[in-house]
Amino acid sequence: SNSAVASPLLPNYGGIGIELELESEHPFRDVRGWRRTPDGSLRDGVEYIFDGAQAGAQAVKSIQAMGTYLAATPADPSFRCSTHIHMDVRDLEFHELERLVATYALYENVFFDHCSPERRYSNFCTPFFINDALVRMFVERFKTPAGVHEKVHHLSAWPKYSALNLKVTPALGSVEFRGSHALTTTEDLLALSQRMLGLKRLVKTVQADTSVAYVMALRHMPLAEAFPQGLRQGYAPNPEDQDIGFSNAMLIASSRWNYSEEAPATARVQPEGFSWAE
Repeated sequence: SNSAVASPLLPNYGGIGIELELESEHPFRDVRGWRRTPDGSLRDGVEYIFDGAQAGAQAVKSIQAMGTYLAATPADPSFRCSTHIHMDVRDLEFHELERLVATYALYENVFFDHCSPERRYSNFCTPFFINDALVRMFVERFKTPAGVHEKVHHLSAWPKYSALNLKVTPALGSVEFRGSHALTTTEDLLALSQRMLGLKRLVKTVQADTSVAYVMALRHMPLAEAFPQGLRQGYAPNPEDQDIGFSNAMLIASSRWNYSEEAPATARVQPEGFSWAE
């Protein structure tokens, strides 16, 4: 449990959306802040989804409501169940989205160290450190296309069953982490949200002229400084795993951009005609 470190505070860097799959012998009930939908891939299961993008105190209240509900009516999640978390990236410029993906790659192992061990090898959430072709795919699909709209549009072909799902970025303006097992406590749901928003906090606060310099700055930053919230007490990552993450992050950061004259580097990730809050 993350109860020793998780506090009811979220980094103030925009909205998130949580999808929580659960199985239980008990009938499921409505929870404030969540929509409840049937899920055919589960046995006696249901999927709870945030009722639109939520941030700050609103998100915390919804997470606490779910934690309170599950404490009173325990679920029995199986290996079929998982937790997915979306994070709004419509406020990011293209180079910031690149840095966000590189930041995730650097700390991917940290995320999976807080998930059930079998999630590392699940076919439904393949990490970069298992399939580094995903890293090259990001470079080819996002950094190579010359036009503004092509950069995000080309992510439409991203494989959905990746730990970091970028297929949703063109449609929803979010990135999705699919790696977590089913989380059933307020503390664990808060901690995942804190880690996810912590990625964006780093992108927005660590100043660097280039993405390579940015990744190098993170490489030398103590983990407790990078993630002041959301880590297990006493947690320390495996150095070899961190080296793999660093290698993947540097491949993303050091690959060259290709822009046409009509595509300024400050273009934003903005799906056309879509509001994620709908």
